[in-house]
Order: sequence, then C-alpha cells, then structure tokens
Amino acid sequence: MINRYYCHENLTHWRIEAICAIDVSQTKGDDLTVGTVSVQKTLRRYHCNTRLKMMTFQAVQVHWAFIFILSICGDHSYAICRTKWFNTNTPTKVGEKEMFKNIISNFTGQVCQDPLGIEAETVIGLAVENTRNVIQSLKPKEGLSCANSEQKRGTCENYKVLFECDEKFCSVCRTEWLNADDPGNNGDFELLPKLYSKFAEKVCDNPIAIEAQTVNGKQATFAGNIQVYDANSGFSCVDRNQGKCEDYKVRLTCPVEFCTAPVDCFTRWFNSDSPTANGDFETLDLLLVKFPSMVCPNPEEIYPQTVNGLLPSQTKDKVNYSPSYGFECTNLEVPVRTTCNDYKVMFKCPSDFCAGCRTQWFNSDKPTTSRGDFEILSNLKNAYPGKICDEPFAIEGRTVTKIPASASGDKLTAYDGTNGLICENPKQSSGVCQDYEVRFLCPRAFCAAPRN
Repeated sequence: MINRYYCHENLTHWRIEAICAIDVSQTKGDDLTVGTVSVQKTLRRYHCNTRLKMMTFQAVQVHWAFIFILSICGDHSYAICRTKWFNTNTPTKVGEKEMFKNIISNFTGQVCQDPLGIEAETVIGLAVENTRNVIQSLKPKEGLSCANSEQKRGTCENYKVLFECDEKFCSVCRTEWLNADDPGNNGDFELLPKLYSKFAEKVCDNPIAIEAQTVNGKQATFAGNIQVYDANSGFSCVDRNQGKCEDYKVRLTCPVEFCTAPVDCFTRWFNSDSPTANGDFETLDLLLVKFPSMVCPNPEEIYPQTVNGLLPSQTKDKVNYSPSYGFECTNLEVPVRTTCNDYKVMFKCPSDFCAGCRTQWFNSDKPTTSRGDFEILSNLKNAYPGKICDEPFAIEGRTVTKIPASASGDKLTAYDGTNGLICENPKQSSGVCQDYEVRFLCPRAFCAAPRN
C-alpha cells in the first residue's frame, strides 16, 4: 500500500512505517539502489514529509513507474488511533478534493487538530495505486487533492480519507481493551457488530477512532494480513500467505458524552474516631487530614451509621451531621449518662472526584441468575486479579442502561467503596434488581504501574 503513514514534521520520538512513492520519471537519474539516498525534490505523485531529507530503503520495487520506500523515523513509543473514513466531496470537472480544513470543520471532535498521518482510497475501497490516478497532494494537515488536468487518462476517482491521531486525542474518552474473537476460522475479526454483541454496554454507538494491538502489546500496522482497521467497521486480520493472524484486541475512542454521562461517586467508609468522654466525631476537617486524597473537600451528601450497621434514627444517640461539616455524636449526661455508639461515615462526592485513576467497568453477576446483583469488591478482586487496587477510594455504579445506581429506583443493600454494590431481589417492589456494573477510584500510582 502507498502512503499508509506519514512522518510528522515536529515529532522526534515516533516510529512511522511510511510507504512513500517517487515518480520515476521525476528522479532524473538519481541512484535508487538499496541503501540511503538524498531526496531533494518534492515528491509530486505521493507526498511524504519533505523535511525528511534522508530515507532508508528497506524495500525497493518498480511497479507502474513507482518506487516504494519504507521510511523509518525514530522509535515508535506512543499509541496512535485511526479515525473514521471521511468523504465530503464528489469529483467535479476540475477534480476531487478531500481537504483537512473542511473535514475538521464539518466533523467537530471527530478528527485531531494535528494529525500524524493520512490514508486515502476510493469510496468503493480501491487502493490509490490501483486507480492509476496521479495524486496532486496527500498530506495530513492538508488532505487529498487530485486534478483532472494531471491525469494521463480518465479523471479523478471519488476518494475518502482517514487520519491517524496521537495519544492526546485518542485518550479523551475511550473504552477498555476489548477482545471479541480469537484467531482461527481464517483470522481474527474484531468488527463492530461482534463488539456490540459481546460488550454492548461498554461500546459507544458511534466510535470516532480505534486502536489495535496484539494481546502481548504489539501495535497493529495496517499492512499484510490486516484488511480492515478503521472506526467505521472495526478491525480484521485475515490468514493469508503472509502467515496466520495473531490474537488482537482493540479499544475505541468515543464521543465525550459517552464518558460524561451522569454517574454516582461514593467513597469508602471512614471511622477515624472512637467514642470518648465527649462522644464520637467524624468531622470532614479531621477526615481530610487523616485520609488525604480519599475524601472530597466538597461532599454532596453524607451517610452515617454505626459500625454494626444501624442508622442514627435507630439509636437513642444525639447526633448532628451535614455534608459540609461531617458527623458528631455527643454523649448525654442527663437524665442518665449515655455513651455514643461507634460510628462510620461515607460521602457522596461530585462526579469529577471520581475522574482520576479509575478501573474498567465490572459486571460479574446477573440478577436473573441469583438472589440479586452482587458486585462485591472482594469477589471482583478474585475474578479480576490485578485489575483493582487494594483499597479503592470510591465506587461508581450504574445500570447497564447507564442509569446511576442511586437513581435506579432499587433499594441497595450496599453501595460504597469498601464493600462494592449489593442489590437483593426480595427487597425490590418488582421482585428483581436491575443489572449493575461498577468501577473504582484508585490511587494514581495504581494507574501508573505497568500491568498486562
């Protein structure tokens, strides 16, 4: 394939496997033997980065008056994602253009501002080199331009283009890694319909970009056995003469709204004080000092109960509590001395408090196959070793239909960062709980640590 990837002129730590082409008729006697050659002329037929003066030839092949060059630019140490295909124009009497400025204007948020690469093919999927069109320009920040006047025969085809973007764009809102298929039956097919079928609640309806890599972490390159790799369709690798496909996984970049849907954010239980001569004091100021980063400074709600699970209203204690203050229980002196129970408190925090280091969503139980839905932290740690930190700061819960757990209408037996989420069928007016999924807020060090 020609020009699958491009070297970004401002990027120094990026390895791009760029297949570039020079029109032989324009080389005028340059020595094009295997080795290194200085490229002094603008590449008219297909454009690579013109600032790249030296190209290392990995393979040379003469075909239709083109020379194919595999160009390497530094180390490939960052992820890239591939967008959808865009087709904004149809050919005119002058030619065909798919300009970057028009695409980024008409598809806000679906293309990065500073693309690393561009790829083009006809709307029916024909590779550029198979059209025999002379492409006037094909650059990431400009787009595609094909002029009828430059064609030796025929006119410009109707083209679509796809862009490659960097980690900053890819990571704004993306799914976890998904693996819906295993190699076999002619290849590995991580196509969108299969992903929707297997991971319905984890995949957005209209992905804007896709990343693919082997399960061992090797990034996929759109070449060889890989036949599909775009956000319109997904990813597929077909067994061919090049060999058998490896096992691949994909993750999708989604519209921001997919990640910013309303969610709950509940902390773990805190018990910083024991009943003393004066009482039990779980005030917000004290908790912020004793549990830094684990308590939000501006809670929306507070939930106190005794360490045995009783609500304050179920005791005879004199209590005072609010989200902004915390909790206090004062020992009574009259008519008889009464010592407070030992209390713990939990807070509901603004959703942005849970926006730091978060785990993937977990859904390990179904309410229709048990006494309810039991997304218990200890069980999830056993089922997903290494995927959850030892002591989560907080929990987010929602139904698989994206309704926050606290707004679902179900009576939850437990819903906190210490225990997880428990919904029992017999306690529901409908007789059955909704299906829930949960994720946890962890220390930033947990997300920074390397994991498989």
